Amino acid sequence: MAATETPQTPTPSWIHPSAASFYASDALRKTAQRVKTRRGVLNVALDRAWRGRGRGRGRGHLLWLEFGVWKGDDIAHIASWLREKHRRSGGGGRRGDGDGDGDDDDGAPVVHGFDSFEGLPAEWRDRFPAGAFDLCGAPPTLDGANIELHKGWFEDTVRAFLDDDDARRRRRRRRRDEKIKWRREKSLRNGVHIANGVVWEAVSTRTANDDDDTTTAAAAAAFVHADADLHASTATFLTALCERGLVVPGTVIVFDEYVNYDGWERGEFLAWEECRERFGRVLSHTGSHTTALAW
Repeated sequence: MAATETPQTPTPSWIHPSAASFYASDALRKTAQRVKTRRGVLNVALDRAWRGRGRGRGRGHLLWLEFGVWKGDDIAHIASWLREKHRRSGGGGRRGDGDGDGDDDDGAPVVHGFDSFEGLPAEWRDRFPAGAFDLCGAPPTLDGANIELHKGWFEDTVRAFLDDDDARRRRRRRRRDEKIKWRREKSLRNGVHIANGVVWEAVSTRTANDDDDTTTAAAAAAFVHADADLHASTATFLTALCERGLVVPGTVIVFDEYVNYDGWERGEFLAWEECRERFGRVLSHTGSHTTALAW
């Protein structure tokens, strides 16, 4: 070796040869926190999402989502983490998802989990054929009031859930505005001026279009745990979220099988790259552990 040559650092044995350049990239090395365990990635991502709840201005309704539940170990951990964080924060002030709709009785955010519980719909890779992770369609029994499971294939459940969530928020918003309007009219009848800029703004900025797409703009995904493994499954829910503008600055996405196995470039990685190109989403790496990655 010539004296001017720089010795090459050997690639760690845990890195798949096809992923060496990914782990050596500046984008990952400069922004991602190296985490020792898979559960550690979840915790780092949850903390980032919790601290970033207020970044989406005007987006008071925040969603906490998991795609790929299986036996429920991860969603149970996420729900427990959120309950504890909410308890430590005093359970007051800003509620779990911002408007109280979708929180449990104590105000902790509800985690929505999506899974068919019938296993993979198609072969993923060696040793993971179609039907792997099959629970015979029976969702696991989980503790925690802030867990809500949605059984079925993503193409049947995700958009239906988002439609229903929009409808619930429309109804809640109408009830709120009717109450504000009633209070305003009552105060005017009594000759009382309500010196509350928030109340006045909420009344005065309503338009005829507020029952359309403007309600969607008031929501955002705070946290997404993407553990669907397959490209098609991952693309289904990512596209649904991006089409509705739910992936915003402050959204944290944890991909469980993003990189570092044979064929990773055709799985969750590809689904996210396609969404980034189509919808113009730019996120930075938050943490990584072997196959898992948080954005």
